[in-house]
Amino acid sequence: MRVVLASKSPRRKLFLEMLGLEFEVIPSRVDESSVEESDPVRLTRRLARLKAEDVARRAGGDAVVIGADTLVSFEGRVIGKARDKGDAIRILKGYSGREHEQITALCIINTRTGKVLEGHEVTRGLCREMSDEEIKAYVETGEPMEGAGAYTPRFHTRLFESIEGSWTNIVGLPMEKLVPMLGEVLTE
Repeated sequence: MRVVLASKSPRRKLFLEMLGLEFEVIPSRVDESSVEESDPVRLTRRLARLKAEDVARRAGGDAVVIGADTLVSFEGRVIGKARDKGDAIRILKGYSGREHEQITALCIINTRTGKVLEGHEVTRGLCREMSDEEIKAYVETGEPMEGAGAYTPRFHTRLFESIEGSWTNIVGLPMEKLVPMLGEVLTE
């Protein structure tokens, strides 16, 4: 059965390649800004499902479609991509010495059987204290504008003092959750 990743994320693609899976990429066309939900977990689960459903409709033939969505939650609020450098500095200063969560939801659809599996992973990260100079230097690299929460996985090793939960979730695809879900869907 074909496996389809409903994401153009190079990190998600790399994780599936590491599993040795043969798969194709069909990016979702879901307009994330059109989805309103204040609860971070419900929002990311809804977006993952919408992405998987969108690609399942377009994939054609029998396929197992993997939809995923990742967001950052800080003090109960969703932190999206930084609007500009000033916004990135503000976000990163807020994290300094404090904890926030990275949430990734998964939705896997078997188009042949109609089976849908959903789940999510929450990883809590305690950020180390960062100086204004360090934050400004990082923002100048342009990386904070690439992803939700104003940082990328390349920076997380310098950002976090400690994490509780899945490291692969921080990168955007919680393998501990994905592998058993795929096993269940692919053996049908």
